[in-house]
Amino acid sequence: MDVLVPPRIRAYLASQNAEREEGSPGFRAPGDADPDGANGMILPIFIEPREGPPAPGELKGDENNEKAVLSLIYTGGIPTGVLEKFHRKETFDFWVRSRSAQLAKQVDDRLRLLLHDQRDWSMDGLQVIESLSWRPMQPVGSGPQGYSYTLSYIFELYAESGI
Repeated sequence: MDVLVPPRIRAYLASQNAEREEGSPGFRAPGDADPDGANGMILPIFIEPREGPPAPGELKGDENNEKAVLSLIYTGGIPTGVLEKFHRKETFDFWVRSRSAQLAKQVDDRLRLLLHDQRDWSMDGLQVIESLSWRPMQPVGSGPQGYSYTLSYIFELYAESGI
């Protein structure tokens, strides 16, 4: 796995924030009156959290959001076909933990707009051959801390060492 892929996914998503503050690594959540996320709250995006995806309100400072938190976890990939050794196909899970099921659905919709069915594009300087939704949003569970969902994306990238 190219260790630079998850930070580039996070940086790309942050770059899509309308009027974002420089260096803000979060994902701007959409809302009912704000489907494009232009004025929504910034949700932190954690990469491979050691203790597992945190719940809203669990952390302090910039790492916290009382309404929702995203985590990005590398989940492997799929082998490429014959004569495709110059490509790699990597899969990543997004964990969406939120206080409301509606907010999780809105986050899923915005991620889909930004990442699904994209071809030949630059993700924070990394050339992406294709990105697709790999597994739609699935419920993991709910409890006093809110709702937990996962969704997966596959990124087809150029291999580090080609032919």
